[in-house]
Amino acid sequence: MKRFRNLLLIALFLTHASYAKPPIRVYIMAGQSNMSGTNNPLVIQLPASLVSTVPNVLIKVNSYSVNCNWGSLRPGLGATTANFGPEITFGLDELNTLQKLDTTLFGSKIAIIKYAYGGTTLDVDWRPPSSGGIVGWLYKGIINDINASLATLDSTYDAQIMGMCWMQGEYDALVDTEAINYQTNLSNFIQDIRTDLNLLTMPFCIGMIDSSPHWPYNAIVRQAETNVAKSTAGVSVFDTHGLGTDGTHYNTQGQIELGHLFFRYLDDAYTTCTICNGNNTVIFPNPSIGSFSVLYSGIPSNYQYTITDMKGAEVLQGQLYIGYEVDISSLSAGIYFISLTTIEGTIVKKVVKI
Repeated sequence: MKRFRNLLLIALFLTHASYAKPPIRVYIMAGQSNMSGTNNPLVIQLPASLVSTVPNVLIKVNSYSVNCNWGSLRPGLGATTANFGPEITFGLDELNTLQKLDTTLFGSKIAIIKYAYGGTTLDVDWRPPSSGGIVGWLYKGIINDINASLATLDSTYDAQIMGMCWMQGEYDALVDTEAINYQTNLSNFIQDIRTDLNLLTMPFCIGMIDSSPHWPYNAIVRQAETNVAKSTAGVSVFDTHGLGTDGTHYNTQGQIELGHLFFRYLDDAYTTCTICNGNNTVIFPNPSIGSFSVLYSGIPSNYQYTITDMKGAEVLQGQLYIGYEVDISSLSAGIYFISLTTIEGTIVKKVVKI
């Protein structure tokens, strides 16, 4: 089993020209009822574009009432079979991105491990080892579930964990002491789960809890989520306030948008991880839709770059300097090489255009 131990995420994919088994990108989605999809997000209200089974997105679900052991992504994997969670749009968005990439390098399928239990707290149920006291039953459960899920996948695929989405904190915002502890607990949770999975820079995306009066200490938890994202490398956060909700649970449209937001902001966590990795020369974002920047500690005032395609033909060239973004929007999707003439000599990096 190959999993990232040093997460220059996309770059590490590109170092492998071939795999004994096809690669598969794995995403973890965890939390409580709003990750599960409870009450208001109804399958019968989904638009036609979201009701089909998606064979190229595999999903394993562990929750109170709905469990599934590696099947195709489909509606009905929420708190009950009448509900759904953010996995629907998140999975489709990630698959759409994957389908623009080279299947030899990136595979043709993605996988989601969903582990969500409503009415639970980070202070007790998800309590990480570094917070002291009794380790939460859900913390132990998710580590065991991820490892078991990957072991099953590894019989067929080369599983690569790409990141984790976290939607939790509402119940911690019911009690002042638990809300006050949330920042420490969340910071420890991210650190411990990365350590236990041996993925020390795994991207981690936080969906902030809503500023609902149902959660009297929501301001404390929301600020804690923001603080952790600012102080922890490879962690991003977004606000869910304004999504469709009954004040407690996101409704059909709210859950649809929640999945889109997790897709969008997990990408921010990739970029943060890439920048903080400490490599001398880093291209980000990579893959890129239209432009990228170069992070290099030894950049002079300006220097030359050349971009070639897989056949060695030059497609772009110019001068690079600090803060400059290389525009590759005119290029077709594919793999390219950028050659940089620096004070250390010539450096060549792969770039993926999607």
